[in-house]
Amino acid sequence: MTIHAQNKEVLYDFIEIPQALMVNPGMNTSYNWYAGVPFISGIYAQGATSGLTVNDIFAADGLDINQKVRDRALNSLSKRDEVNGIFQVEILNGGFRGQKDPANFFSFGMYLEGYALNYWPKDLAILAYEGNADRLGQRFDLNDLNASGQFINVLHFGINRQIKNNLTLGARLKLYSGIVDINSTNNSGYFETTVGQNNLLRNTLVSDMRLRTSGLDALLDANDNGESLGSLLTKRGLFGGDPGLGFDLGVTYNINKQTVITGSLLDIGLLYHTTDVTTYTLNGSDSVEGVEIILPEALSDPNADFWEDLVNEIEELIPFEENSKNYVSFRPIKFYSSIRYNFGKQGEPTA
Repeated sequence: MTIHAQNKEVLYDFIEIPQALMVNPGMNTSYNWYAGVPFISGIYAQGATSGLTVNDIFAADGLDINQKVRDRALNSLSKRDEVNGIFQVEILNGGFRGQKDPANFFSFGMYLEGYALNYWPKDLAILAYEGNADRLGQRFDLNDLNASGQFINVLHFGINRQIKNNLTLGARLKLYSGIVDINSTNNSGYFETTVGQNNLLRNTLVSDMRLRTSGLDALLDANDNGESLGSLLTKRGLFGGDPGLGFDLGVTYNINKQTVITGSLLDIGLLYHTTDVTTYTLNGSDSVEGVEIILPEALSDPNADFWEDLVNEIEELIPFEENSKNYVSFRPIKFYSSIRYNFGKQGEPTA
């Protein structure tokens, strides 16, 4: 299978291409109308990491891969480093100039968009990779877990108007239909191992963590419920999912004939998640020293299940719960700006 896509940012202020309106609704427009072919006119994708590349780990440089993971990932990356990806597929896109007032240019369309963002969970990665045997007294921060992802369908309507010869403004209204949402942010707490009093080691967990999902369980259980994945995605994407509202703003200002300043704010909006919502929480604190067997008292009940008693104690002090309360999520806002200086003179079009 082969697919061709481009990073949408390369269209910014590329005024010869109508789809550039999607990254700046206030750009200069010179055409009377345009229409995009569904699923073909616009396929955009982007992926990025900060602080680490695939080549850093898998390059055939003769170094041990475990050592490279330890040196270049565990010890080098911080919780500010991220891995992200985004894709967008146009289903419909078009526009036309107003007949009564040619200064107005109207646009409309629909597209699918998905994104995922994960900041590097440094302390949790060290704990998972190396364990806590040689790290007594070190606190592993739980707030390093910071991730989100979303898959939505967007219907949009926009207007672009030339206010003066040197000023163009634009705005776009967006109606969201959320398909899937996953996020775990604003976590706090720590895990720490110290020397125990009644046993060799003492483990302490202080946790205030939350994972929220919407639409995920239905997708995972679609086949079991006798519903095809395609029909479920279509139903949720065509305004059968989580409703939302947003807007874009854009501006282009010509300082003179050659110098142009532009700017845009995209996806100022939110979604209200009401469909197939599940929220998982882990909230509480406790310190345990493992299974404690105190003799000779333990011999009085030979059928005692010490492990089960430990599990029940932890679950009582740090309950893992889930609920189906509705919640609100905000769209990731994007800001673009540029300063362009045009060299030479504008040429005359040829027949």
